[in-house]
Amino acid sequence: MRELVDDLLDLSRAGHAIGPVESLALDDVAREVVAQVRGGQVADGVRIDMAPDLPRVSANRGQLLEVLQNLLGNAIKFTGGREDPHVEIGATVDGDRVVCHVRDNGIGLDPAHHERIFEIFTRLDPKREGTGIGLALVRRIVEMSGGAVWVESAGEGHGSTFYFTLPGA
Repeated sequence: MRELVDDLLDLSRAGHAIGPVESLALDDVAREVVAQVRGGQVADGVRIDMAPDLPRVSANRGQLLEVLQNLLGNAIKFTGGREDPHVEIGATVDGDRVVCHVRDNGIGLDPAHHERIFEIFTRLDPKREGTGIGLALVRRIVEMSGGAVWVESAGEGHGSTFYFTLPGA
């Protein structure tokens, strides 16, 4: 119950002003999130790779940490039990936008659910831990920052790639 209340408070805060936006080195923020995840979550055996020389973005640092923590945490959660579990963080510059991604080789996602998973309280597998708020929070933060978020997956057994865009710095 406490986790649910905390997640709802995070979602509520994300719906308001996003706070100070600054030029951030995506490398630094991603490294911090990877270190937190490795230290606090069951990431044993999951290989986490980060593309070199990630671009700079214009974002609120705390909210960018929240987005990456949610996406990386989900990627790790849904690679569990796979042979050679692997997660990759990367980004490319597209004009004045940066397209970031978190890719995994986990269980994948039926394309029929690609949009639905960003709705609040949506949990496709009720046996897995979580409140169903994380991806709704990701969407709210990214959209408040002027970006977009989406997922691509060829279906069950093919892994997933979550993308989000932010202004470049």
